[in-house]
Amino acid sequence: GQFERARVVWAGPDDHDPLPWLQTLYATLWDRLVTMGWQPPETAFRPHISLLRRARSCDVSALHRPPITVYPQRCVLVASRPGEASSHYQILAQLPAD
Repeated sequence: GQFERARVVWAGPDDHDPLPWLQTLYATLWDRLVTMGWQPPETAFRPHISLLRRARSCDVSALHRPPITVYPQRCVLVASRPGEASSHYQILAQLPAD
């Protein structure tokens, strides 16, 4: 897929395979953050791996391919801070995925 406003081309699960364990983790995280005064984003949660940044608007349908099974070794909470030349990422927390 593509996040046009952010100009990012990404790979991730389609709407027919929403990764229930990850959706549950996301919901649990926000349940806890709300009690601390945070507000969840209005946009839908879209787990993804960024493939290309600063991408022009284009048809990404040619990138669709058969599903790839991924077995993550850990789950990481990352803070993303956009910069002028690139984004900066900081790992805030991590847990083993097994």
